[in-house]
Amino acid sequence: MTTIAALVTRVQTYLQDQTADAWPLVQVEAQLREAMQQLGRQQLLGEVTWQQVVVGEAEYTFDAQTVDFAEVLYDGRSLRPVQEDALTRLRRDWDQASGNPQYFTTPLEPPETVRLIPTPHTSGSPTLFAPPRTIAGEVEGNLVAYRWVTPPDVVAGTFPLQEVLEDLVVFLTVAALSLQDSEFHEKERGQSFGTLAKMLIQELLGGTA
Repeated sequence: MTTIAALVTRVQTYLQDQTADAWPLVQVEAQLREAMQQLGRQQLLGEVTWQQVVVGEAEYTFDAQTVDFAEVLYDGRSLRPVQEDALTRLRRDWDQASGNPQYFTTPLEPPETVRLIPTPHTSGSPTLFAPPRTIAGEVEGNLVAYRWVTPPDVVAGTFPLQEVLEDLVVFLTVAALSLQDSEFHEKERGQSFGTLAKMLIQELLGGTA
């Protein structure tokens, strides 16, 4: 678990600006949040989320930190992602069908919603497991989504972030602030931390960055 305050302290140390004379705290915090958003956009931070499936309900919405869905499972089986226009070409009344879901779509608004196709004709168990469990409830007849997410926009308190991702967020922030067009611009430091960040991303993505 980490905090914005702890990340700010690390950034200030690398910038040699512990008194915030060059970069105000609000500026450092804003850049840190932008770096954390980048984790989600580059699919570096994932989360497993369980939801109970309810008979007759096709759409299920997840929290606003959702960037994309890596995999969606119903009843423990992976669902195939499809486009709604492709379904319409095959069957005009596809949205009226009910049964065991085989596919899912992600409507444009809101992006954190999945639609199960066909619409579930049974409800899953609402029973929740006692923590700690990776999956919160019964898998049978229910929905499990593996999501790419961005960390919550937290200024106070703690939030989960792996140590290697903490390093990445700090390096990206130091690089961005050092390369800003200001009287404190320092190209060499910005490029050095930018290179460190790129190397971490390449390692995390298996050399595909």
